[in-house]
Amino acid sequence: MEFLNPFECVIEAYKSLWGTVRCKISFDPKIRKRFFWAKWNCWGYTDFDEDPPVIKISAHLSVFHAVEILAHELAHLKCGENDLNHGRRWEETFDALHKETMKIIKVKQELYRIE
Repeated sequence: MEFLNPFECVIEAYKSLWGTVRCKISFDPKIRKRFFWAKWNCWGYTDFDEDPPVIKISAHLSVFHAVEILAHELAHLKCGENDLNHGRRWEETFDALHKETMKIIKVKQELYRIE
């Protein structure tokens, strides 16, 4: 049985573009929209205070949204803790990761003959 795992595809895309992914990734049921310190809704975050950094994603999301948040946080990981805004550098990083992920998914769909 073949399983097209979108989380693995995002991680594979990161590795393809930038090499090793140095972080831990977990799903956290405590993340529910707004944190006490956030001025906006937050479905995940990267904790750069940990070594290696920890990406936490809300356990209350659909797979589709959780994969998107993973890519979002991996873009933050690539840009580093000194560049936490969503400026041009982050957008370019996120876009590159998204394009590479879609390329990998397309190849795997053809390989597994998934439509």
